[in-house]
Amino acid sequence: MGGRGAGGAAVVGVLGASGGVGTSCVAAALATVAARTGLRTVCADASAHGGGIDALFDLESRPGARWPDLAAARGRLDGAALLRHLPVSADGVHVLAAADQPADQPPGQPLGSEGADPGPVLTALAAAADALVLDLGTAGGAGPIGAVGPAGAVGPATAGSGPPCCDDLILVVGAGVPALARAGRAAAIVAAGGAGRAWLVQRVPRGRADLADLVAERLGLPLLGVVPDDPRLDDALARGVPPGAARTRLGALADRFWGVLAAQERIA
Repeated sequence: MGGRGAGGAAVVGVLGASGGVGTSCVAAALATVAARTGLRTVCADASAHGGGIDALFDLESRPGARWPDLAAARGRLDGAALLRHLPVSADGVHVLAAADQPADQPPGQPLGSEGADPGPVLTALAAAADALVLDLGTAGGAGPIGAVGPAGAVGPATAGSGPPCCDDLILVVGAGVPALARAGRAAAIVAAGGAGRAWLVQRVPRGRADLADLVAERLGLPLLGVVPDDPRLDDALARGVPPGAARTRLGALADRFWGVLAAQERIA
């Protein structure tokens, strides 16, 4: 399977309606499945408090560039050269992760430098890749970076060095009462943004998939799929197997997503 050629990457953002719903796992699964189908794929932390998505790919000890290493990046960058400096998973995903924040660094400075702009880096990677998957963190948090505007809405790139707009945005919603209470606000953030298409993924306890259709209807978003709690995922991560690399509901969801894009000829 090839990518979109000169048109650049399919840019996919994954946003959690609340914390603890597996947003990073969904992003990692999408990236892993994309790479396995032959797409040149980048998965990037794009949250102001990213936890280091490289850990989900068993790359946290692997040499390669992280966001702090790119803090001084400005202007027009060579995306192909950037790709060569990123650590690569066993399945071929190029990973751009946050790094541990020093104790003396103020919150909300994920790139290791005050005023650092992620736009040039993400724009260059989008131009060089076939698929760029952004882990946008939690809606209403300290402020995601990369394709997310000052108000927290996922929107179009700003003029000049602004990051690429998400072609597709996936909102991950939990099933508990507090999580569902936050889902409406998160859906409003998605609706106010400039993503081309929005989708819903619901994380549910085993045996409660019946909630998903009702939640999708209330939020006005098409349901991409349901991800039940799966103890096998934690076991796989402990063995260095990233989300999406094994036969799970999460991997099937990622397969479905890329299949839809291929059917719509948004990837080839």
